[in-house]
Amino acid sequence: MGWKSRKQAALLDSTATQLSLVLQQRAQNEHAIAVLTGKSASAFSVAKAPFDAAPPAIPTGVPSEILERRPDIATSERQMAFENAQVGLGRLRFIRILL
Repeated sequence: MGWKSRKQAALLDSTATQLSLVLQQRAQNEHAIAVLTGKSASAFSVAKAPFDAAPPAIPTGVPSEILERRPDIATSERQMAFENAQVGLGRLRFIRILL
């Protein structure tokens, strides 16, 4: 068995573990909904439906300003500016040591 096969087997095991955890969480949520609706947990069930949602299509030509409004991108941009300033300060300290 090669390393690729072992890697795929590990991925399969991990996915199976995640599936069992998700099913357990679903059962707990069903029981919580049953309690909130005043029904017995054993008699209550939520119908299973396939998850077939696709991510929304991004139209071509979307301006970059829209992307810059995303909080994760704005945070990353501020972090990069901070790190860049730290590099500048480090260079300044190094030059002062040399002089």
